[in-house]
Amino acid sequence: MYDVAIFYFTLFALDLLYDKAKGMTGKEYLNDRVKTNTSDLFKRMLTILEDIKHEHDRQFNLLHSSAPDSFKLVVKQANYLDEEKMALYRKRVLDMGNESIRKIISEMESTRVEFYHTFKQ
Repeated sequence: MYDVAIFYFTLFALDLLYDKAKGMTGKEYLNDRVKTNTSDLFKRMLTILEDIKHEHDRQFNLLHSSAPDSFKLVVKQANYLDEEKMALYRKRVLDMGNESIRKIISEMESTRVEFYHTFKQ
């Protein structure tokens, strides 16, 4: 059952890829794939960053709730991963992703790209 679903999904994805690739030069197609896959990679890195923040908040809340009242202020001050810091880390991840895309595409500008494989219709 799952194999059939994966097979049809793969065919569907290839059809979409073929539709998108029609009319593109090899270089345009390769640039598009680089942008898409690099963006996907950095979106996944953002997801991991959000997971870390969630776990950090959970642990700090446990620490804060179990600390004696006289230490709660110190525990709160020790929380280094606040929203401002997270915004900075998110921006850094996105900047790195965009810079990676720019560098790769810039390097490919001096490259000739041809594909000999054709998609079957």
